[in-house]
Order: sequence, then structure tokens, then C-alpha cells
Amino acid sequence: MKSYLTLLLAACAASAFSQQINVPKNKEFEIKRSIKDIGTYKTDEEYVYALKSLGKNAEGNSVFECKIVKVLIKDANAPGGILINTDSIRKTNFNNSVVLLPLAIINQPFTVTLSTKGKVLNISDRSELLKQRMEGWKIDPELQSHVYANAGGAFEASIQQLFLEFPDQKLAATSEWKPQNSDVPFKVISSRGGSMIIKSTKTEENGTMSDRKYVVNAQTGMVENSITISKGTYNGVVGAPANTVYNQTLMQKLVPRMVRKEVDTAWIDMAAKM
Repeated sequence: MKSYLTLLLAACAASAFSQQINVPKNKEFEIKRSIKDIGTYKTDEEYVYALKSLGKNAEGNSVFECKIVKVLIKDANAPGGILINTDSIRKTNFNNSVVLLPLAIINQPFTVTLSTKGKVLNISDRSELLKQRMEGWKIDPELQSHVYANAGGAFEASIQQLFLEFPDQKLAATSEWKPQNSDVPFKVISSRGGSMIIKSTKTEENGTMSDRKYVVNAQTGMVENSITISKGTYNGVVGAPANTVYNQTLMQKLVPRMVRKEVDTAWIDMAAKM
């Protein structure tokens, strides 16, 4: 019969979790993210990122090679309802400049450096690649500026969203925290099978709300799956008509690496110049 002390130690171990990113070197996987908006503008997007752990650098931070291997952007207002599907590249709708960035970086490797707490510290420079693509495709300078802007802060934010940023303190079964420079609260609500369940809910005075749930691998610190529901209006957002409503559901899942067919880059180079 197990002693009370043995049971107590086991209970403590079960209620304390690794809060660090710790993915074995050479481990490969994919992260699939889908974003669906049923608000004013009906959109449905899917992005698949292929990652390979390169281990840790001299500072102890995790380094990953990353590629975007699939992009699907549906738009109810677009002819045919699809702007781009990199699995069927020849149906790309070139009437919308939003397709240029995915076409330029699809399957192109870049590195992501993460702190032990899951904060993105660095993403390798993509400007030279984008410049070569834009100039080679003879894209109008004004459109180029939009592509460069989208490849900056918005792109970096999308990469950070693949990971959950942990607090400095060790997580326990009821831990609560707010990431640095954020007033969004996070709380560990339970644990099961080596994973911790984390929730985050916030409602603003103007009615804007977000409700997030994450399942995080307690050993690697990686988000195994998550769902985020966000509702509100874009009032005051530059470029958005007043009272534009968004009602978004974002789902993310970590899956095994797939063998994928190469994208026809020669066709992309030809079509983008037309």
C-alpha cells in the first residue's frame, strides 16, 4: 500500500507543469490554423505551417525552421468564392493583392527563435526574398508597399499566435497570469493525460469579447489544439466601414508532418507577371 507521502508527492507532481518550450531537436510537425468570420464580411481562411526543431541556441532559446506549406483563403465576395488555394494554385484570383504574400513565401524556409517562455524573439529576415519576388513579377510599387506591410507586424503576430506565452512563475493547477504588455488574463483550469487546459476570457466595455481555450502539452509547452471565439465591431479601425461586425472562430491543431506535392513555382512566376 502506498504511503500518504508518496501519494502527496504524486499529487504535487500532477499539479505542477513545465512552462517552457522544450521540443526535441529534429522533431517535425505541422500546425494547422483555420479562421472563419461570419460577421459583415464572410471569410474562411486556412494556413498550415511546417516546423522542424533545430534545438536550442547558445542562450537556451528554441530555434525552429518554419515553412508555410498551405494557404486557403475563401471570400464570399470574390468570383468563385476563393482567392487562393495553394493546393490548386492555378485557380488563384489575382484581382486581389492579398494573394501576393502567400505566393511569394509559400514553401520558403525561415527561422523562428522562441524564448523558453514561448515569446517570439526573432524571425529571420524575409525582405530580400520578397523584394526579389515583387521586382521579378514587376508588381506595381504601391502594391509592393502593401505586401511589405503585411509581411511585417501582422505576419510576426500570426507567428506568435502559434505559441502560448507563459509567465515567469511555475504553473500549477490554478495558476493565473497576464502576458507582458497585455491585460488579457489566462488561467490553468485543469490537467489531464500530460496536458494542461488553459482558458482566457475578456469582455471590453464596448461589448467586444474573446473566449479562448488551449490544450497545451505539459512536456513540450506546445499548443496541441485551441479554439478562440471573438466578437465585436471594427469601429475606429482604419479602412473599415463604421459598424462593421466581426464574429470569428479560430481553431488551431498540432498534427504530424505530411508529405506534400511541390507547388508549381514556374507557373506562379508566369501568372504573377501577367
